[in-house]
Amino acid sequence: MTQMMAGIGSGIAMQGVDIRSRRIRVIHVLVFTLIYFLVFCLGLYVRSSQGLTAITLLLLGFSVNYFRRFNMEKSIVPFMVWIICFLATIIPFDNIETAWWHIYGLLVGLIVATIVTLLVFPDNYNKLFRKNTNLYFRTLRHALEGFSQQVISPLPIYAISQLPSVQASQSLLQCAESNQTIINSSTFKSYDDKEYEITTFMFALNNAFGLLVDAYIKALKQEIFLPQTTKDTLRHICKEFSDFLLPVYFNRSLEINPKNVERFVSQYSKNLGDKPVKGAGEIMILLNMKLRFELLSKNLNQMIKVLNGA
Repeated sequence: MTQMMAGIGSGIAMQGVDIRSRRIRVIHVLVFTLIYFLVFCLGLYVRSSQGLTAITLLLLGFSVNYFRRFNMEKSIVPFMVWIICFLATIIPFDNIETAWWHIYGLLVGLIVATIVTLLVFPDNYNKLFRKNTNLYFRTLRHALEGFSQQVISPLPIYAISQLPSVQASQSLLQCAESNQTIINSSTFKSYDDKEYEITTFMFALNNAFGLLVDAYIKALKQEIFLPQTTKDTLRHICKEFSDFLLPVYFNRSLEINPKNVERFVSQYSKNLGDKPVKGAGEIMILLNMKLRFELLSKNLNQMIKVLNGA
């Protein structure tokens, strides 16, 4: 029973800590840890009377909903206050004396949660956003390299789901969605809305890359085999993108480094449509791929222009 109370205390105390300022965060954690302990004791005190229990839970419910008006509309902390009081009234202790004997378990749980929240896992969403963004562009670079390799050495049609580019596209989407979740968090502090712009470009780049992969998969399904000269051109285009993305990373101010990075210009994509083709199907595949590469290039250049003014 003591271990259960420790688990309840630590689990509840770590929920909904959403304060940006370090100093106010410490005050927030300490104050609500004390409140959790006091309302649990209140629940133990009134649990022997059904009438007092009902009145206490009712008044406490009204109180926590009232305090949510004070910049806590999205926080679950007030609701946790009511929950821990409610749990104190329904935990199956043999008697009230037994409950008080195990109260130190709750204290241990609350203290552990306080230490973990303040020292082990402090929220740093800005750093997480930056790392996630840099991971995205590294993944995009590797995805283009993988796409180049699979064009040169295509896999059988039944292995489409195992294509590196397909898996990379899913990873890119997860990174973009993760950043979207971060910027929607009430604890996130934005740098001049750069995060919103970066996340928008991440989704746009992933969409362009996904369309490129879809065009290639369509060629596989239609059994359209590209000539070696076309494959070489595609390989060169992917290498151009990869070389361009290699030194690119975002610093703490979410500026693109190196700061003197110039707009991306492909020397090979303009030649993609000039390669000899054998049929209408191959023409459409090459046209689709050329348009997708141009879309990738356009979004990269637009991102550089918006974020760095290049």
